[in-house]
Order: sequence, then C-alpha cells, then structure tokens
Amino acid sequence: MRDDVKVLIADNDSRAMTYASEFKRAGMYSVVKGGGGSAIVTYIEQEHPNIILLFADLDSLWAVRSIRKMDKYAPLVIVICDGISPQACEEFSSAGADRCMENPQPEELVMSALSMMLTDGMYERAWANDAIKTENIATEFIRRAGIPANIKGYRYLRAAIIYAVEDDTMLSRITTRLYPAVAKMYNTTPSCVERAMRNAITIAWERTDPYELIRLFDNVYPVNSYRPTNSAFIAFAADKIRLAQKNQKCPW
Repeated sequence: MRDDVKVLIADNDSRAMTYASEFKRAGMYSVVKGGGGSAIVTYIEQEHPNIILLFADLDSLWAVRSIRKMDKYAPLVIVICDGISPQACEEFSSAGADRCMENPQPEELVMSALSMMLTDGMYERAWANDAIKTENIATEFIRRAGIPANIKGYRYLRAAIIYAVEDDTMLSRITTRLYPAVAKMYNTTPSCVERAMRNAITIAWERTDPYELIRLFDNVYPVNSYRPTNSAFIAFAADKIRLAQKNQKCPW
C-alpha cells in the first residue's frame, strides 16, 4: 500500500487506535476522529482523506450520504457496525458505502478488504465519468466477493465474466468454449482454468463476510450455503453486469 494514502477512522475508542496502528504498519497515514456525523463530515470537507473507516452510529447514514454529495471527491467508505443485518447493509450501500462489515472484525480482514479495493494508484471506480465498462464492473464484482487478486482464479474469473457478457452462448458451453477461451488467453489448459476458478470461489465462500455475499448475490445464496458452481458464479455476475449496463445504473 502507498504511503500517500490518508485514512480517517471515524471513532474514538480503543478499537480505533488498534486500526490506526494497523494502517501505520501498512504504510498509510491515519487520523482518528470522533464527535459524531457532523464533525466527521466537516473534517472530510477540509482534509479530504482517501479512505474512511466509519464505525456506525445513529447518524452514520446521514454522514455517508453527505460524503457522497461532495463535489469532485470520492473517498472509499467502509462501514463497520454491530450486529449488522442484510437490511442495514443495504441501507448503507444505498447511501453510498463501498463496503459494509460486521463488528467485531479481525483487523487483518479489514486490511485485506482495503488492499483489494486499492489499485496501483487509488481505487478505480467502475462508474467514474459515466464510463460503464464491463472489465471494471467485473473486476469490482470479483473484489467484492472477496477473491484475492494474487491468485490465478481472480484473473480467470474476470476474463470468463467478460466473455459471458459479450456472448451469453458461452455459458451453455462452458467446458467446450469458455474454459478453452480463457486458457488460450493465459497460455494454460482448460482444466487448470476450471480448478483455479473453483478454488477462488471456495476462498470467497470461506473468508468473505456472509452478509456481503448475500448483498452481492441478491440473497440467492443464503448465509453458510454451499458455494455456487463456476458456471453459476459467472452467469450471475454476467447477468448483473448486463442489467446494470442496460439500465445505466450502478449495481452496488
């Protein structure tokens, strides 16, 4: 992670200081700020942090909405709250939060989520400047599923989703057309592609916050359900992207 990334931790108790230490260890500059929603919004307007780690309270929804209304400024907003429900997560997401996680949350999982949301520079929003690009949305879908970017299945799934968006007949011939197409792109074999995808989806189902998966997959896969097959994962992502592009509406 880059040392020019500024993080605002919107809380003022011991857990905030713990996260501050983690961010410092990762090479990022962090500030701990309490005082409620209005104080947080004022600080953000003045200092423009790149990432906001917001511990939810009664006026957090208002704060998230206010942050999203700031002109020409789009920080990452991660909300952490106690006993989060799918409904609460949906409310925060609708207000503009990039990710919603349940508290308590191991610090390493929060840092892992952040690392997936950061690129070489800063977070690349799939919908920046009204450019609804299949590759960007597919990448964001995989990241939100919690699949690490350093495994082969991450790249293979992204390529497969893009193929499926562009040609939905690929999904009816996943073994004979889709896997070989991805394998050719990455100079590997179809069987390696299939295994790597299956491993990536398994990792997501074992490590990602279940409620994040519920929201991402529109409650198709309940908490603690078996992971979807490769074809089901790809088909769902491709369909979600097609609908988003048709309706000109961000899917998150």
